[in-house]
Amino acid sequence: MRTEAESLERRLGLTVEPLLAAGGLVVFGLVSHRGLPWAALGASAVLVAAAAIARSLRRAVRPAALLGLGRVTARTASWSIPGMLLGTGAAFLHRQGMGISIWPVAGAGAFALVACMIGATEEVVYRGWLQGTLRPFGWHAAVACSAVAHAAYKTALFAWLPGSEIMDLAAIALWTTVGGVVLGMLREISDSLLPAILAHVAFDFMVYGTLNHAPWWVWS
Repeated sequence: MRTEAESLERRLGLTVEPLLAAGGLVVFGLVSHRGLPWAALGASAVLVAAAAIARSLRRAVRPAALLGLGRVTARTASWSIPGMLLGTGAAFLHRQGMGISIWPVAGAGAFALVACMIGATEEVVYRGWLQGTLRPFGWHAAVACSAVAHAAYKTALFAWLPGSEIMDLAAIALWTTVGGVVLGMLREISDSLLPAILAHVAFDFMVYGTLNHAPWWVWS
């Protein structure tokens, strides 16, 4: 009984940093478009999230393994191409749903690299660190929680944004959660974060890669 209690206490302790990081990023997303004093609150929330992640990684025995960024194996490589195809296919569906050409006809714009970096960073944070940290609760819970946390952040970006009345927040939350579950499963199946990163980068490049500046809703 004591061992079970200690195990439960240890696992509950693992939730503190994920809650701080996920909550901090939601607060940042919610107020990132606002001026002072909200901008100061958003900056503070990001610092709290960063500190929680850094503290967790310092304590980790194998930080690279926790993030899913270990050595590239044949299994990783075999799932990387399906990951890219998955991201590209999702981008086609998104563009079709937005009523724009399925294939972007313009060349890569100035925002292309930034868009890819944002997508890769989100994967490192959510499917990498958060999902890896929550694995002691079982991979099902880790995948679900990381997907919900990512969806909460994405929805928060639009929730208090000038012009947000035109956004379908429920749809954003739903599809980001679905996408997060798929990407989380991709990490689990491949035993690596790389295929999920490639999928997200492919999606963002196909959707935002032709832009010369950030979309209207990106932190502005």
